[in-house]
Amino acid sequence: MSRLISFLITNKKPLSFSLCFILVLKVIFLDQVTKLAVLEYFATNTDSINVFSFLNIVEVYNKGVSFGLFGSIEHANIILAITSSLIICGLWIWFIRNINYFNGIAVGLITGGAIGNLIDRALYHAVVDFIDFHIGNWHYPAFNVADGSIVLGVVVLIIVTWKN
Repeated sequence: MSRLISFLITNKKPLSFSLCFILVLKVIFLDQVTKLAVLEYFATNTDSINVFSFLNIVEVYNKGVSFGLFGSIEHANIILAITSSLIICGLWIWFIRNINYFNGIAVGLITGGAIGNLIDRALYHAVVDFIDFHIGNWHYPAFNVADGSIVLGVVVLIIVTWKN
């Protein structure tokens, strides 16, 4: 047992990869479970859920990328799925060359979120968004757990890259 602990402490690659992979699975699971719950609720209800004065749960199908951009382009779903897949592959190639804990966290969050949204594109031909932040009549575009995970992963990646 002590040899295993010593190996994990001195050789961070297996632990960083494991952390990354576990994060990918957790993000996909949380993302898909929350989307299924929202879809189940809105299958029989039309009213949004007011969680706080600044937060609602809504049902939005986003055929584009952030803020619905490119959603009206013909075959946007296929183009965006291919683009996301290529970005994931490039990110993993970079991660394998620059493996450490923080990069593992960043890549795990980004990959999990991207795969969560890819699952939506395959199942619904759009991404299911449901978190609606707003101040008065101004609404930030609806997003989901996968989107939040991607943003958090990018922030971690920027901070780690900036610190190095």
